Amino acid sequence: SGSMYGNNETLPLHEGLAPDLVSPYALQKYVGEEYVRLYSDIHGLPGVSLRYFNVYGPRMNLDGGAYTLVIAAFLRQKREGKPLQITGDGNQTRDFTHVRDVVRANILAAENDAISSGERINIGAGRNISVRELAELMGGPTEYIPARKENYHSLADNRRAGELLGWEPEVHLEDGIAELLREWGI
Repeated sequence: SGSMYGNNETLPLHEGLAPDLVSPYALQKYVGEEYVRLYSDIHGLPGVSLRYFNVYGPRMNLDGGAYTLVIAAFLRQKREGKPLQITGDGNQTRDFTHVRDVVRANILAAENDAISSGERINIGAGRNISVRELAELMGGPTEYIPARKENYHSLADNRRAGELLGWEPEVHLEDGIAELLREWGI
């Protein structure tokens, strides 16, 4: 997960950066990567860790608890006729990656025998947008609520995915959001 980069000030976030774990969620994802690396080293099992950045798309869960993706929260709020709740100042940014792009990255990684075991690869759109801009894109009234402890900026450096997998994102955020709004009839 791209969440393991935390509040690293280096943007875009690249695979060589040290983890900056700011949530139990990020810790869990990082430990999973370490298991893959360790089992690869000890047992010679092939494995790769794909670091997803804010995956969204059709049939996404709109009620994911504390770590609900902001797109899902906004969709739920729109569906319920409520204002879109923006935490903090709304200037925090996210790099949203469409699920079709993620699926394609998984297939490319699974079919690639040349990737070294334990490799870590960012899978992100390589473009970030503020939560405030996302709310404007989705449309409707907004309200600001207190900030919470979370990564402030997220922007994937996806060059390694291109080099190792031949992958690049294809679904633009504006198209993905329009698709979701149609899917949910809002």
